[in-house]
Amino acid sequence: MYKEGTVLEIAEAILMNRDERNKLMSYICWDAVLYCLRKASAGRFYYKDRFSCPAPPMYNMAGKGYEAKDLDEPLKFLFPGALPAMQPGIKADCVVGLCKRDPSNNQFKLSHVMISTKAPGICIGQNNSCIGGNPDWSKVDIGKLLTWHIDGSNPSYNAQYPPPNPSYTEVVVLVKPVKELLTMV
Repeated sequence: MYKEGTVLEIAEAILMNRDERNKLMSYICWDAVLYCLRKASAGRFYYKDRFSCPAPPMYNMAGKGYEAKDLDEPLKFLFPGALPAMQPGIKADCVVGLCKRDPSNNQFKLSHVMISTKAPGICIGQNNSCIGGNPDWSKVDIGKLLTWHIDGSNPSYNAQYPPPNPSYTEVVVLVKPVKELLTMV
């Protein structure tokens, strides 16, 4: 049985452990989050240490949530039934995914995955430089990074923190509580 907060504790411990941070340097962001989930579940979550997703998954809006086109692993296993967050006060100990609208095909593409902390809007992840943060295992403030709209529309990049790729402006933030993922193992 999962003890709530364990994945967050692991993520925060990695911040203080140079060997663990160095290990994660070769991981893509969703594999780093998978590492924390597998560590918290004694290896029972998912059947391997890394996803075999060669490129960012693409998403189609469908009903109340988002579904992976071709059932890409990160979405299928990290965000089953996840709905978009409409405000930055994301609860601690959640897997958080940032999906950007690709203007070439109007689809949402997963660009980054992190773990939410106890501080509203603050997440921990690997390779945060892809969203304007540090390139290593570090914290990033998506509360400041994004402009959250009171009308319930998808957030967008804050003008003070432009997106690394200017063609990406609109963002969907998917949130999945870790306890929902790890109670399935």
